[in-house]
Amino acid sequence: MAMGFIAEGFRMVFMDRRYWRYILVPWMWSTLIFLAVVVIGYFALVPWIQGALEARLGTESGLSGIAKTLVSLTYVVVWFFLAGFVFLLITSITSSFLWDELSQRVEEQITGQPGRKSTLPTGRIVSDSVSRGLFAIFIAILSLFCGWVIPFIAPVILAGWLGVLDYTSPAFLRYDRTVGQQWPVATKMKGWFGFQVASGLLSLLPFVNVFMLPALVAGGTSMAVRSGVLGSGGESRVES
Repeated sequence: MAMGFIAEGFRMVFMDRRYWRYILVPWMWSTLIFLAVVVIGYFALVPWIQGALEARLGTESGLSGIAKTLVSLTYVVVWFFLAGFVFLLITSITSSFLWDELSQRVEEQITGQPGRKSTLPTGRIVSDSVSRGLFAIFIAILSLFCGWVIPFIAPVILAGWLGVLDYTSPAFLRYDRTVGQQWPVATKMKGWFGFQVASGLLSLLPFVNVFMLPALVAGGTSMAVRSGVLGSGGESRVES
């Protein structure tokens, strides 16, 4: 069921040209923000560390060149493991702004009726995005500790729970339900745990996560709509 939602989202956004106009711009922004964080992080940290090592070892030392190369390689390795959670952090903050229209169109295709639009003030949506971002940071830190105890499984489960909240957030916000109201019903969605595991795995794979982002949002919207948990009339419009 969970992979069914993700596969449905994949078919919608990549095989139906009607959706392309709703994914290209937010996809581009998500990718640019992601790459900007990588590049800024590199130039903010790597040259500074390399300079400190060079000052200690001396510019003429052969060890200096080796150390500088190792610093660059270490950044790549560390980024490989952190990229998934950095990606989820970016998604947590931006999903309500970038993917609202895609979520609306997915709901319209499923129900055959116009998708609802949020009536929340902009300040409330911004506050919700900040809350999601702070929660994503907490989960990332928690994952680093839990990953030592339960490698691979713990990060996937934790990242997946963020995914359940983030990839369905555009749908919930259109029904004026912020993360505090989303949380209690998230586990009532059909196939939520399978979606958690699958989206957690996909979200932690560098490049795959960026590529699959539109499909995960579409799949999350489908899961929320078909489960009838959105409220404010959402239940009556869910397909049987």
